[in-house]
Amino acid sequence: MSVERRIGGERESLIFRDPEHANEFQESFERRVQHESMKGAKRERELMGDELVKVFEQEGVGVTPVREPWEHSQEEHQEAQHLVDVAFSSGLDAALKQAHESAHFPRNIDLLHDALTGALYDAVVVSRVNTHHPSPLVLVGILGIFIGVLMAIVIFVYSL
Repeated sequence: MSVERRIGGERESLIFRDPEHANEFQESFERRVQHESMKGAKRERELMGDELVKVFEQEGVGVTPVREPWEHSQEEHQEAQHLVDVAFSSGLDAALKQAHESAHFPRNIDLLHDALTGALYDAVVVSRVNTHHPSPLVLVGILGIFIGVLMAIVIFVYSL
């Protein structure tokens, strides 16, 4: 599966070569859901995961279906932290390249995302970038406008 830059409207081509292949997959999946639901076997999400594993394998990318994605091994967590370090030292492209070459791909991408957003959020909080403190000059300006409007109202009322 080739990795290339995509235009926002080409969502289906992130996995499939073209919209026709995406439509064929969707039709095949819908038939399987109808067939499996007659048996009462699996939920739709599990069926979709099974079908996507087949698509990835056809493209030469081996993935393992995960039934409980919230559970990660200590090794996966350590790798994700290493990938965060790589992202901050060598750039996100280098971290993503290492993640893609790992045996834990694509689960490590999820952990990398969680760790990066957590690290970035902590950095924002520490640097207080997310807080806004109006300057005293702005406060004086607002107070001046308020007093001007108040005086205009008082003058209007007494002029009646």
